[in-house]
Amino acid sequence: MTLILDKPIVDKTVSLEYNFLRKESSGGNLEIFYILNQKCADDWAGVCIAMTTGENGVIQYNDGGAWVDKEKIVNNTWHTVKNVMYLGQKKYDFYYDEKQMVKNASFRNYGGIEGIDKFNVANVGNGGSTFVMYFDEIMLYEGTERPSAIEPTGKLTITWSRIKSY
Repeated sequence: MTLILDKPIVDKTVSLEYNFLRKESSGGNLEIFYILNQKCADDWAGVCIAMTTGENGVIQYNDGGAWVDKEKIVNNTWHTVKNVMYLGQKKYDFYYDEKQMVKNASFRNYGGIEGIDKFNVANVGNGGSTFVMYFDEIMLYEGTERPSAIEPTGKLTITWSRIKSY
């Protein structure tokens, strides 16, 4: 699954949140989510979140080329991921199940490329991986805090309901 934007987002702080459920997995390592620029030399650059397979699989992140193992992934359970990306610095914070795993990790293999415009879910494993995985509530927004609900004050439905009550 790949999502490509019309133009890159540059020099901003943006966040990407999503939920995933891993039903089953087997085989080699499985890299699940890449956030990068189409101009990158390969599809495994930028912000890289991965996991190892099997019952003892763990979530991983990449810090400038080095993989770091973190928390165990429980199958058949929804997990949350949040990446806060500081595009001007090519750094990111990574949260898993609402706990911060790393602050200011470096983008992987980014060279002189600016911005992000490609979101890629990939099965790039060692020896081939098999998995069943679901994603839900994928949200990309500017800043570090999820946008709040719209204030109803002055909106047509609220105003009309007040008029009808007279």
